[in-house]
Amino acid sequence: MVRATVIIPSHEHGPLLLLAARSALAQTVEDIEVFIVLDGADDATRAAARTAGEEDDRVRIIDKPKGARHGEAYRHEVLEAARGEIVCYLADDDLWFPDHVEYLSGLLQRSDFANSLPLVVMPDGRLDVPYLGDLADARYRQAILDDFNFVPLGAAGHTLAAYRSLPEGWTPAPRELPTDLHMWKKFAAINGLRMATGGLPTLLHVPSLMRPSVPIEDRLAELLHWSDRMSDPGERASLRREAFDALSKAGGHWFMEQRRSHHELGIMHQRLDEATARIAATSAEFDSAVRSGTAAGARAESAERELDAVRGSIAYRAARRLAGIPVLRTIGRWVGRALAGREAR
Repeated sequence: MVRATVIIPSHEHGPLLLLAARSALAQTVEDIEVFIVLDGADDATRAAARTAGEEDDRVRIIDKPKGARHGEAYRHEVLEAARGEIVCYLADDDLWFPDHVEYLSGLLQRSDFANSLPLVVMPDGRLDVPYLGDLADARYRQAILDDFNFVPLGAAGHTLAAYRSLPEGWTPAPRELPTDLHMWKKFAAINGLRMATGGLPTLLHVPSLMRPSVPIEDRLAELLHWSDRMSDPGERASLRREAFDALSKAGGHWFMEQRRSHHELGIMHQRLDEATARIAATSAEFDSAVRSGTAAGARAESAERELDAVRGSIAYRAARRLAGIPVLRTIGRWVGRALAGREAR
């Protein structure tokens, strides 16, 4: 056994793949095996994979023709032969902090599936933390089952034993689902499987979907900039401070959203109470009034319609959902631990 199996799927990101692979190979945990899984890759991507293999003999290249969707079945083949105690994934255009595997390994000592905090590079160069959740909370686990994903591929890890216990592993995702979410749902559906979320940023996520028309040369320059920053200990610390700043701002935004939603909810409840009162005031004469077509009957029917409108209001339903989201408590715990200088797990 080795400490970790790392899977890097790739199709057409060429030189970006090499930078991603180098970040995987520069981990504080050196006892790893790295599989670059080529899914119908172009020549530039194959060349980048070969270079990674020449630079480090821990790299194995799985070169396959284009498979269904994103070649998920090839990942399953890798995990059937894998030797890692845990399994980590990295997108071919993202970067890991050097302690990513070490951190996930710590989380997975007490869980079967875990994720760290992804730090997202926005197209304008800002750093953001838009993906917030806590898989130890059943409500967020249910969110995964309800097709809401806050765990990018490169932030996730699981034990190899947990993967092999699943009824089904990696398979081509339905067209309407992201491939990683399709896999995470399989973990979340298993009763008793322990899931955890850590609050330490260990992934620099540079989403391709936010850069659909950016030339590969510009993507490479962008990733090189961040790779250079990641290679310097002082810059890494600075990135994490920026992440916690962004996390604090996200908490403030959530707080204001909660206030707005609670305000809207109060207005809706007031309308609901008023409509209910009007119905109660006319209920005694409702039956006879409807039959005779009197004004009281019309008022009651109008109040019934208003009550139905309030109950069906999108804003009312949304406010009720927002009121039950525990993200502020999670953010407060993570930021508090970070400011106290403790490991945010």
